Amino acid sequence: RSPDLGLKNAGVGGDPEQGEESDPDGDAHVDRIHRQPFLSVEPEQDESLLTLATRHHIPVQFISQPDEIELLAGSNSQRPDFVLIACFPYRIPNSVIHWPRTGCLNLHPSLLPKYRGPDPIFGQLHEGEPETGITLHLVTPDFDAGSIVDQSHVPFEDGLYKKEIEALLGREGANL
Repeated sequence: RSPDLGLKNAGVGGDPEQGEESDPDGDAHVDRIHRQPFLSVEPEQDESLLTLATRHHIPVQFISQPDEIELLAGSNSQRPDFVLIACFPYRIPNSVIHWPRTGCLNLHPSLLPKYRGPDPIFGQLHEGEPETGITLHLVTPDFDAGSIVDQSHVPFEDGLYKKEIEALLGREGANL
């Protein structure tokens, strides 16, 4: 399916229930997402994000420490179209949020706005939630508070360990 990057919620920081739009940090990239063409590619069965990106000549950089992400943005003169972050449990600096031309997106392992923050799976298990999910959203300076682009619901299966849930949500996130 082709992802729709026309955002489901009105704007960063606004109350989507009230149709409010706001842009307190000057996130001009939010408006550009509505007009930007988007190339949609379908992964082969069981194809990883890295394999998919390589097949389409899209550069990928894996980062695991918070200081590495700011160094990458500061040392690279070319601005990417997008930055895609998956389950990165650290605050993203403004310099990185505004680095890509179109947007900085995050895959978060919960159905936002519930369970924001760095360890949402624990919170969901602790509260006995019957389902979980994955959310693709714009990154803002506040943790997991950006406009939601897409979500997918996933039922919790009995007896799964946290790592198995992470893998399940990762596979589901690849479909977003």
